[in-house]
Amino acid sequence: MTTSSLVIVGADSPRCRGYVSALIQAGMHDLEVVRYGPSGTRGQAQAGERTEANGLWYPDIHTPLDALCGEYDLPLIVVDAPSINAPEVVNVLRRCPGDLGVFAGRGGEIVDKRTLEAAPRLLHMHPGPLPDMRGSTTLYYAILQQQPVTVTGIVLAPEIDAGPIVHSRRFDWPPAGIDVDQLYDTAIRAATLVDIIRGYTSNGALIEQPQPAASTSADDGMMYFVIHPVLKHLALLAVEQGRQPAAFQGNT
Repeated sequence: MTTSSLVIVGADSPRCRGYVSALIQAGMHDLEVVRYGPSGTRGQAQAGERTEANGLWYPDIHTPLDALCGEYDLPLIVVDAPSINAPEVVNVLRRCPGDLGVFAGRGGEIVDKRTLEAAPRLLHMHPGPLPDMRGSTTLYYAILQQQPVTVTGIVLAPEIDAGPIVHSRRFDWPPAGIDVDQLYDTAIRAATLVDIIRGYTSNGALIEQPQPAASTSADDGMMYFVIHPVLKHLALLAVEQGRQPAAFQGNT
């Protein structure tokens, strides 16, 4: 099996750009992209922005999605709709060939049950260990709790962050001075996605594991959807001061 049946669906966001960029860099050119929402503009790279560090490759999050697809001759379907759950997007996904897709929506966007039933099975790269940490701000809470940063690849299910696990990978904390929200977060998710698609291509199928019981006191793990600006500042301060526990270093 090749990746020719793989569709990337998302907004023109750093995450979607990074996913496409990383898969191309890994030699996986047989992709189809479905973009909803407006086309983005070219982003500005930060001074001294990294391309590779500690074994982690940083993908291109600055080139607009349409331009990336044009440069590498990737099929691109543009849908004038604000969300993956819009009927126009659902109709496109229903006609997509193959049985596997990748969700690359905006942060906090939830894929509803109707969309999941119509679309190919959608992979999602969750920036936290599942089932213990669900939600969209888990990266910062892992740092605050002196835990390694983890990305868990799952197949989306109607319940939030509750689908079967296909891969999990631990990473060093962000290096000082990096854009954590866009560049680092995208890089670790993209690296995990590349691992999954390589395995999918090699094995012809996903290796899925049901989520185990959460190790926290809550039966379904903790939800982390909002982080107070002060807590986010403390997490970034820990990164800037290099307070990553030595036991977690070198886990990429």
